Amino acid sequence: MNPLLTTTLTLAAFLGCCLPLGNTKKALTAEDVNFPKEWHLWKGEHGKTYEDLEEELRKHLVWLGNKEYINQHNKFSNVFGYTLEMNRFGDMVGNCSS
Repeated sequence: MNPLLTTTLTLAAFLGCCLPLGNTKKALTAEDVNFPKEWHLWKGEHGKTYEDLEEELRKHLVWLGNKEYINQHNKFSNVFGYTLEMNRFGDMVGNCSS
């Protein structure tokens, strides 16, 4: 199965089944979610921090999509004549106007 789809489904299941509803005494944090080590390394390398778990989950999904795009592109780098790599913009979508 596609890694992006697997992670998306896992996050959707987590959001739908595991996040508490209503008022809670403890808000969930990024430490409560099992993000992959590569995500933490990338955030540290680029000094990325997020206001809350919801923003981090959104940014992580964007990062995963960009990572998959890079991987697919690089499989055919001989056709394109160049390779791509993740950079500090990896958690952003292509339209930077927002």
